[in-house]
Amino acid sequence: MNRLELPEQPVASAFQRGRVWGLPAFALLLMAALLISHANQTLFLALNHAAAALPPGLWASLTAVGDTLVAFALLLPFVRRRPDLAAAIALATLFALVYVHSLKLGLNLPRPPTVFGSGEFNVIGPAYSAGSFPSGHTATAFAVMALLSVYLPNWGRLLPLLALATLVGLSRIAVGVHWPLDVLAGAAGGWLAGLAGIALASRWQALHHPWLHAAVQALLIAGAAWLLIGHDSGYPEARRFEQAIAFAGLALFFRPLPNGNQA
Repeated sequence: MNRLELPEQPVASAFQRGRVWGLPAFALLLMAALLISHANQTLFLALNHAAAALPPGLWASLTAVGDTLVAFALLLPFVRRRPDLAAAIALATLFALVYVHSLKLGLNLPRPPTVFGSGEFNVIGPAYSAGSFPSGHTATAFAVMALLSVYLPNWGRLLPLLALATLVGLSRIAVGVHWPLDVLAGAAGGWLAGLAGIALASRWQALHHPWLHAAVQALLIAGAAWLLIGHDSGYPEARRFEQAIAFAGLALFFRPLPNGNQA
C-alpha cells in the first residue's frame, strides 16, 4: 500500500455504532452495583478461590496477554498489512497510558495482598501492594481488542476477542493482584482508549504519514524482540507462551506479502 488512508467505513462510524457503547456501559453498571452492595472484596475472594481450581500456568499465560509487549507482538502483523492502524495504535497507547497511570498514581489504592493475609487468597507471581485502580493489563487487553474490533464485520469474529480480553481481566483476580472494580474500570477505559484512537486517527490527516507508520512498526518490532529475548513479566510460568507470541508476531510481520505487495 502506498497511501496511508483510513477506511471510511467502519472507522469513521466507530462511535456511532450502538455496540461500542454496550461494553463500557455494562462495566460501569457492574461497578456501581459493586460499590452500592459493598461486594468488591467478597467477589474478589470468591473468584480468586474458584480460579485456584485451574492450573497457575493458565492464569499466568492469560495475564501475559495484557502485558504491553505482548500486545505489541499481537498487533505487529496487523500494522504491516493495515498501515492505517499505525496512528490509531499510537493514540490509543497514549490514551490508555494516561488513563491508567494518572488514576494509579492519583488514587494509589491498596491491592489485595495489602488487605488480606497470605493464607486468605491465592497469589501467582509478584504480590504487588499499591496502585490497584484500574487494572493496566485489562485496559491493554481491551484497547487491543477495540483496535481490532472495528475492522470485524460480524459478532462471530468479535465475540472471541471480547472473551479473551475478559479472561485477561479475570486472570488479574486469579493471580491475586486486582479487585473486580479494578478490572471493570480497566475494561471500560481500555476499550474507550482504543476506540478514541481509531476515531481521532480517522480525522487527523496530519497523522496519515509514512514516518508515523515506520515509527510505530519500529516500536512494535523492538517490543516484540525484547519480549522474545529479555523481558521479565514476573510470571515465569508464562515465559514460553510470551516467547511464542513474540516469535509468531515477528515471523508474520517479516514474511513476504502475497503478489509482491508492500506495506
